[in-house]
Amino acid sequence: MRLRLLIAALGMTAPGITGLGITALGVTAGAALAVEPKPSEEEQAHLLEQVREGALDYTRSLPDFICTQVVKRYEDRYGRDHWTPVDTLTVKLTYFDQREDYKLLTIDNKPTNLDYMKSGGSASKGEFGTILNVIFDPKSAGEFHWKNWTTLRKRRAAVYTYRVDLAHSSYVVSVQLDRDNIVEAVVGFHGEIVVDRDTNMPLHLTMEGEMPVNFPARQSVTRLDYDFAEVGGQEYLLPLKAEVEMRSTRLHTRNSVAFHGYQKFHTETTITFK
Repeated sequence: MRLRLLIAALGMTAPGITGLGITALGVTAGAALAVEPKPSEEEQAHLLEQVREGALDYTRSLPDFICTQVVKRYEDRYGRDHWTPVDTLTVKLTYFDQREDYKLLTIDNKPTNLDYMKSGGSASKGEFGTILNVIFDPKSAGEFHWKNWTTLRKRRAAVYTYRVDLAHSSYVVSVQLDRDNIVEAVVGFHGEIVVDRDTNMPLHLTMEGEMPVNFPARQSVTRLDYDFAEVGGQEYLLPLKAEVEMRSTRLHTRNSVAFHGYQKFHTETTITFK
């Protein structure tokens, strides 16, 4: 299983062109730290093993559902953190039989038949379990280290740093330089994960790719927040929002992603947009 990011037409000036990645490593703003004893090494290892088991079982625990994914794309052409809106994608995301399907419905509220991953800009997949698998799969041989306790959205949580090296990574970054020229690389990655102490499930994670020398994308950073949402009368931990930021020598891009309108999936289920 691979986690894939696509950066289309990096560095071009045509409308709708942006990059991809994620930003702001660390706990979300406002999370309060409290003085609490550091767990012993045995307690840390036990908690981490519970988190691993929950993460690897995560996709099997989810119901079939559909939701709306709204992607707002921005670019910064001069590297000064002056972000200019590019476009907004509305996507129908279906999760069925433990598989994700993305259907691009509109670009700037205009209907389109373009493929989501070929929409002339940046796109990402994998927020509903793939990202957890590439971090916690034993084959990834991830290194985890205790950082601290924190409080996030009123939940007490443990913070770990982690790293997966290139030799064990399944994280793919693709860059489409022009219509017929795509380069890609499997990259190592590192980041942080914030875990709810009561449920042993992730509330927040970051992932930063370790780019090879001379690769067109120089930085790719991802931040993802999970929260509980109701689907079919039951609560499940599901992606709430994400931010992806990519930086190159010529173009900086940012995707702000929001997930909402979760519904239990039936063959007749539809989403209506007003």
